[in-house]
Formats: sequence, C-alpha cells, structure tokens
Amino acid sequence: MSSSIKKIVLLLLFFTTIFIGSFCVWYAPVLFKGQAPYKIKDSLVIAKNFQQTGVFGFENKLNVFLAPSLVKDEAEVALAGNKLTTYLYAALFKVTGPLSPDVLVIVSILLNCLALLIFAVVVRRLYGFGAAALFSALYALTPILWQQIYSIGSYEFAFLFLSLFFLCFVFGRGARRENIWLFSAGICLVLAALAREAFLLLIPILFLYFWLYRSRRLLIPLFIPVVLILSVFYIPSFFSQEGGNVYSKLFFSNAQSENSFQDFSLYGHLYPDPYTYHFERQSFLDSYNAGIKNAGFMESLQLKKVLGNTGEGSAAFWERLPLGGLLLAGHLGYFFSLQEAGGPVVMFLALLGLFYLRRKDEDLYKFFIFWVTTTILLLSFVVLASRPHLMDFSWAMPLLASLGIFYLIDILKEKLGLSAKNNLIFSFFLIFIFAYSIFLADHVVFGNVYNGNSARTEHYLAQIKSRDIKSDRVIAFSSDTQDAVLLNYLAEKSIVIFREATVKKLLAENKIKEAFADFKVGYIMAYDSELSKKITESSGAINLTDGLSSAGEPKISPIKSFILNLVR
Repeated sequence: MSSSIKKIVLLLLFFTTIFIGSFCVWYAPVLFKGQAPYKIKDSLVIAKNFQQTGVFGFENKLNVFLAPSLVKDEAEVALAGNKLTTYLYAALFKVTGPLSPDVLVIVSILLNCLALLIFAVVVRRLYGFGAAALFSALYALTPILWQQIYSIGSYEFAFLFLSLFFLCFVFGRGARRENIWLFSAGICLVLAALAREAFLLLIPILFLYFWLYRSRRLLIPLFIPVVLILSVFYIPSFFSQEGGNVYSKLFFSNAQSENSFQDFSLYGHLYPDPYTYHFERQSFLDSYNAGIKNAGFMESLQLKKVLGNTGEGSAAFWERLPLGGLLLAGHLGYFFSLQEAGGPVVMFLALLGLFYLRRKDEDLYKFFIFWVTTTILLLSFVVLASRPHLMDFSWAMPLLASLGIFYLIDILKEKLGLSAKNNLIFSFFLIFIFAYSIFLADHVVFGNVYNGNSARTEHYLAQIKSRDIKSDRVIAFSSDTQDAVLLNYLAEKSIVIFREATVKKLLAENKIKEAFADFKVGYIMAYDSELSKKITESSGAINLTDGLSSAGEPKISPIKSFILNLVR
C-alpha cells in the first residue's frame, strides 16, 4: 500500500472516529435516561404545516396555536425569522413525513456531528491532528453546545453552513483560486445567517475585518453572493410595511396598528399571553410604564429594553450607554459560566490559547479578537440583546481552549524539565483532568435539564389523546410556551396560552366565560387543582389534567446508575 493511500485511510479513520465519537457523546443522555430532553421550536411546527398545507404559519389572528386541520383556512403567515431552517425541515418532512421528537433528536445530532467534522477538518488543516482531536473532544463536551442539540429547530443547519464558511475561508487563504474560495464562503455565510439570524452580525463584522486587516479587493468575491442573496430573499421582507418579517415592527410604526398580526414569539417577551395582548393591551402597557417610573434606574432600563425589543417603545439614546454596560457585563459573565462555557478554567485556557495563536497565526488571532469583541459590543450597545450568544462562537472557544492546553503543556515542560516520556504522561493526565472537569459541568447542566420536563409533557400528551377533542375546540394552557408548542406538534390540537395571573383576574372580574368564548376554549390544562375547579365552575370548560399524578422519572439500570454516580 502506497504512502498516499495510507494517509487517506488514516484521515478517513480519524474523521470517522470524530463523527461516531461525537454522536455517542451527544446521544449518551438519551441512552442513560431513556428519554431526550428535547424542545421543539415553532419553526418545526411551521415546517410541518407548510409541508402539509402550503401555509407558512401555525397561529391565527388571536395567536391560538392551530390544529393542522385549521391551518389552511385560519392561519396567519408567520413572521418568525430563521426561515431557511424552517424550509429545510419542510423539505425533509416532504420526503419522510412528520418525524417524532426522538427521530428529530437524531437528525439534530447528525447535523451537528457533520458540522463538528467540518470544523475538525479546518483545525487539522491549521494545527494538525493533535489539535483537531482535542478540539473535537472539547467541542463535543461544551455544555451550551450540548444543550442546543436538543433544542430542535435552532442552530443545527446554521452550524453546518457556518462550518462550511470557515472551511472555505481557511482553505482559501493565499490559495491560487482565492476568489472562488471566498465566493463559496460568501454563499455559506449568508445561508448560515438565513438559517439563524444571529449570524447576520457576522456579515458587517467580516466587512470591517477585511477592510481594516485584509486586502480590500477580497471584499468583492466574498460579498457579491451575500448582497445578491439577501437582496432577493431577505431584505424585501425585512423592510415590508405589511410586516413580512418579525423585525418590521421595530422599523415601521404602521406595523404596530391594532389590526396587524404579530407572532406570539415576539410579543410574548413582554405580554404574558394572547388575551392580554389583544384585549387588555393598553391597560397592561399603562401598568408597565407606571412600573418603569417607580423602578430604580438600572431596573427601569431593563424594562425599557424589553419594550424596545418588542417594538412597543425604546430606551433613550443617552440611556443606551449604561444599559449597554449592564448587558456587556452579563455577556462577559457567560464566558465564565459553568453551565454555558464549562467554567472559569475553560476561559483561562482560551485566553492562553489566544496568546498561543498570536505566535502561530497572527491573522487568525486578529480575526478571533475582532469577531468576539465586535459581536459582544454590537449585542450590548446596538441590538440590546441579553440572551447568551456563546453558540455564535461555536468553534472559537473549544479551539482556543485546546490551543491553550498545548501552550500550558509547553510552559510546564520547559519549567519542570520533563523528559519526553514523562511529558507525554503528564500531558494525557492534564487533558484528562480538564475534560473530566467539563464533563462535571455537563453533569450539573443535564441534572437541571432533566427536571421532569419531558415526563410532564408525556403526561399532558396522554391526557389530550385520551379525550375526543374536536379540532375547533381550543385548550387553554398555563405552562411553559415551549411545552405548548411541543404539544401542538405532537397532539395536533389547538392550544392557547392563558397565564394563571390572567385567569385569576378574569375570574375576579367575572369575565372568564366571555374570554374563553372569544378564543373558543373548551378545555383547560396545567392549572392547579383549586384554580381548575373555579375555572370549570365559571366557564364550563373541561379540565384535562384532573387527577393527573406527578410525572415520575424513568428507572435507570444499576449499571447505568453506577456509571452516572462516578461523575458527581
């Protein structure tokens, strides 16, 4: 066997091991717990409806999550972003039919494994096999990346396109056909942004990076496909005064009229439920604004931020500086978070990795610094976003941490004067301790994730399926919105959110029957027993969770229990 064939075989074996190993790691919680802690994003429900009816939506004018049989006649066109992810799942459903959450988890894991494989190819190209192997292990064990795999319909396609972007970006540096590589990179970049709009921030950041640090002529091949694709498929809806995009409300006051449709996923950040938004909107805003006046300075800024994020108001220009500073502190804290990045040790090693990168590849060092810094500043002071965005740097943190480990090993080898054999043993020990510390963080994270959510949803689903509920009868639901979306996907019944506080207020005002009639509510679910009794007596609605026992955890075999108890 020639040396070139041996090299190809070794490469295939290496990357196959990464793919299979990452799949085993990410699927391990399902094997041990017997169930996946999945969450279904509304993009999956819309994808299913689009495949079955051709309608891109799942809510009616009153934001009831509709049963599939009502979608064609009653559903409004959804304004939610990340539309490419929705269309890709719709294409998948056209081939396979709607998939169960357990199968969707496997699809998500496979897509993420493929993205990791491509990132590993990039790292191997840059720093060799050792760095690629360590990077892959850290990537697979990073808590925030592990969690998002089970949030189906979020980042899986975006990460795949992002990995392809960096593949073209890195392989094209200094290549003979660099323009072709950059053109391909531009296509992958814009696809990643359309699949997950958080990556739209990367587009202006890359423009500034090339303008300041790279040859400006390279901007043309990179941004031609970006501008063309966005101009055709995104910008027209983004600036549509008819509200063709969820962000239209933030740019056009006409989109805020009482008659315009708005996704619950947007206004649900401010209003507790559809009833409050549609029937008590002004009184709620008056009360909210009164709360702003009575709140302290920093709390009032946070409340104004929510108004700005939902298009109902905004923070004054001079207020953005202190609010941005507060948000910046929160974003920086995520880098040290045990449940997001794996803890301060990971951040320490990532900083070491930056110093190592500066010595090895100053161009990539500048890019990572510019990318992370500019993204955090834009999120804090321009977008005013407060959610963790560590997923946006999906491969940067594990790469920097893995380089930091190599740098730390080099430092200790030099300071301790270790022989080659002792240095190898010490290196494996250090890597094992570090990987084990991240696994401890994962153990804590999944202990919180598996707090009965999946088992509770299964009980709710069983109660719904035990009744003959007509499609035009709506279930009033008080639990988490994600649970409502998941039940709508699985049970295919109409569901509307009615928070307990709203129900108590309606009961006190003797308006519950009228309110339920407006939403065609015939059933209630997930209210406590005392409140449920009052609701059924006042409205005539049927309680689906009457006598529902608490959800129990699946039993774990002694062998699995022993293995899990090794990690505490």
